[in-house]
Amino acid sequence: DRWSETWFPLEGIGGLTDASRNGAMHVERDTGNLRVSINAFGDIADTLLVSSGERVLAAIPADFAALEPVEFVVDLAGYTTYRVQLPALGLDYASDRAERKLARPFAADPLAREQVPRADQLVFEARELAKGRRYPEAKDMFESALAEEPWHRDALLGLADLEYRRGLHEVGLVHVTRVLQLDAYDAAANFVSGNIYRALDQDTDAREAYGWAARSMAYRSAAYVQLAELTLVEGDYSEATRYARLALDYDRNNIPARQVLAIVGRRAGDATLASSMREQLLAIDPLHHFVAAESYLTSGDAVSASAFTASLRSEYPDQTMLELAVDYLRRGAHEDARTLLGLGTQAAANPLLGAWLAWLDDDPRKLPRQADVLFVFPFRRETIPVLEWAAEHDDHWSWVYLLALNLWARDRADEAATLLESLDNRADLAPLYVSRAQLGGSNRTIHIHLIRHLQDQGRWEDARAASTTAQVHFSDDFNLDLLQIRSLIQLGRPLEAIDVLNATHVLPSENARESHSLYEQAHTLAALDAMDSNGFDEAHRHLLAALEWPERLGQGRPYNPEERLVRYLLGLGLAGDSITGRSRPYHRTTRDLA
Repeated sequence: DRWSETWFPLEGIGGLTDASRNGAMHVERDTGNLRVSINAFGDIADTLLVSSGERVLAAIPADFAALEPVEFVVDLAGYTTYRVQLPALGLDYASDRAERKLARPFAADPLAREQVPRADQLVFEARELAKGRRYPEAKDMFESALAEEPWHRDALLGLADLEYRRGLHEVGLVHVTRVLQLDAYDAAANFVSGNIYRALDQDTDAREAYGWAARSMAYRSAAYVQLAELTLVEGDYSEATRYARLALDYDRNNIPARQVLAIVGRRAGDATLASSMREQLLAIDPLHHFVAAESYLTSGDAVSASAFTASLRSEYPDQTMLELAVDYLRRGAHEDARTLLGLGTQAAANPLLGAWLAWLDDDPRKLPRQADVLFVFPFRRETIPVLEWAAEHDDHWSWVYLLALNLWARDRADEAATLLESLDNRADLAPLYVSRAQLGGSNRTIHIHLIRHLQDQGRWEDARAASTTAQVHFSDDFNLDLLQIRSLIQLGRPLEAIDVLNATHVLPSENARESHSLYEQAHTLAALDAMDSNGFDEAHRHLLAALEWPERLGQGRPYNPEERLVRYLLGLGLAGDSITGRSRPYHRTTRDLA
């Protein structure tokens, strides 16, 4: 992706009405005058033109200096519409919205949508969800489309691509094969199948598929890059160069094509080609880590190694190192990948780097012992087989945990949850248990601890929201109901608390000890609210209710309960006429009520 950004300095002009790469403008009408404020981004001479219809109302030449706001006031008395232009700055604003309105539609026609087949509607929605990275929901919608129309091309392609992303290559291949059975020359299907074949190490099938995909302009440059990498894996530098240059013919900014050529130049001893490609990559991306890696792989000395590691200035330099190593592996450069991973293990304490090295050598003895997994976040599709191998050859729980995280990141939550459940209580790592609770959705304890923590922090609205979420999973859990009631009371919403209480059945238990206290507080607060608005009859009813001990709340009435506050308020309510309009003789806080 390539794009450019233009920042609009608005200081001193009061707002933004129009902008260009050369300046920003704010236009404001004040009774009969038009106030125009300009902030130019460079030194330039221009002429302010203000017109209404065919009549020019003002033509004011001006010299603008960079970031020095200039203001004009133009008499607009008698004119309803106007247009403001500064041709050299590229600014043009018309008060009549019709002049600026685009002809193309921006809203879907609901009548037209009704005529679109149901399967097409579902595929459209699924694609939008996938663009927003809501992959599980997109998958469900693609599957719903296939239920409507089992051979729907776009639904099959969508599912194939999602399964490839999840690392379930064989499942994805089933879907894309059905599309190829409809049309063996379908460019999109061939490109997706080529990706899957590469992941399955079926390089011959992949080359054939990319060859057909390259017949479409939509996939030509990308398909040629894939073919260049495949021939590079085979050691055919001539073909790799040909395909990479074909990719550049159809996308002059194709970075992977230049990377292939840089590797070819280094391996084939063509220093001119290698140097030229590195320079071109830096011209496109001055911070390109691949160039530093190539320089290190070319010289292999300590100076270039230090320069390479020093260039990794991101938040997770180990991830950059691993990304580069995976790219080299995909291009058949196993020794290059080993070199980078070896350097990475010296510079970063990420056990994934060591796991990759051990996996490449198929030597479990090289796996990091008792791996420290804090701040390790495996998410790549390519890392799944590495962690599966590590978990199979080392019985330490850390590899199973990391594999579960990786599967979770690839939207394979059920498999991740099963793996975490298999660890029982072996690990001394809080994030593992929190992850297991979140994935399982059936562990109420984590919800209760979260709600109580929020309540202890006085974050009552957050606590209420957390208990509402928990109640979706545990609708019959009276403990969650009591926590919800407590939050509602603290938020000053006693009537809602009473509604929850009326629907709650508390079993006799340790947690039931607070049930009547909450019940009394809710009715007492409701009574106070009623007294605020002189609703003494309603207050009387709530206070009488507060003296009751409903059986459904799991507590029997003690021999001599504490009822003085409620009875005092009952007395105030009975004397309501005499205190109407006076300051309230009590301080309303839940602490006092308790």
